[in-house]
Amino acid sequence: MQNMGEDEMNILIFNDKASDLGSIDQFELFRAGAENYYNLYCRNREKEYAEKEQEYVDPEKFVGSEDEEMFFDEWAYISLSDITKLYSELGVKMGAEFGKTLLRCNMDGVLYYPQDFKDAYKIIQMQKDDIDFCYGLLILISHIPERQKIYEEYVIHVKELLRKHGLEECERIIGNTKKKAFIAIWFDNSMEKAREKIMVAIRTCGYEPMIIDIKEHNNQIVPEIFKEIEDSEFVVADLTGHRGGVYYEAGYAMAKKKQVILSCKDGERTHFDVAQINTIYWKDEDELCDRLVKRIKATIGENR
Repeated sequence: MQNMGEDEMNILIFNDKASDLGSIDQFELFRAGAENYYNLYCRNREKEYAEKEQEYVDPEKFVGSEDEEMFFDEWAYISLSDITKLYSELGVKMGAEFGKTLLRCNMDGVLYYPQDFKDAYKIIQMQKDDIDFCYGLLILISHIPERQKIYEEYVIHVKELLRKHGLEECERIIGNTKKKAFIAIWFDNSMEKAREKIMVAIRTCGYEPMIIDIKEHNNQIVPEIFKEIEDSEFVVADLTGHRGGVYYEAGYAMAKKKQVILSCKDGERTHFDVAQINTIYWKDEDELCDRLVKRIKATIGENR
């Protein structure tokens, strides 16, 4: 049953802006794709559950075991607070069955009050309007951590569908997107660990790292770089190897008034044009990560 109230105003605002975000056909196509990927998620989830059950020492004792708990934590977990928000945002009254759910313990040893992702998704499917479906789905997936199978098997596909159908702005409107940080770095095998540590540092501070070679795109590479730099909160440019492209991207970011954090492996000399800029010179990748976290917090601030 739909309840008119303060919580429902959010969906009304979203509907009001939907005409500027995309056409009815775009939302219809998005919904069809999301439903297809959900069915694929369910199939893969059931397949892995059966495999885990058969691999267990005693398959008959898999139900209720710690391994089953870990499986559900990865594939099914959604907290009661998240599903409550979903119901409230869509103006749907929660039934008495939600008071009967037992406490469980997640992989980190923290007690939580869960509902299965499938239970929450049923509420999304009840929405007859495709725009309401889109809104509810984005609310539902907004707090799913990347470590969970739900994210890998379903959420990333939803985000791809938003891009495919030109509906990326929907996420921004309801605040589901993290601020990004662009990484300019030499693409060489010797830099793989440094690259990973830079990404760790950026995520530690609450931002989403963006490297152009991991972003799927069909456009020419330079315009895509320009767009990602313009959309980013700041840029981390590691000058190790002194690649012209890295200097180019750092310079473009500065021209766009973006804050740029420079780093370079200790022992290498940076170009004289940037020698006066406060640069993080690192001896090993762990030092790079630690110092980068401190620099981001001190100059940019955490994104929480």
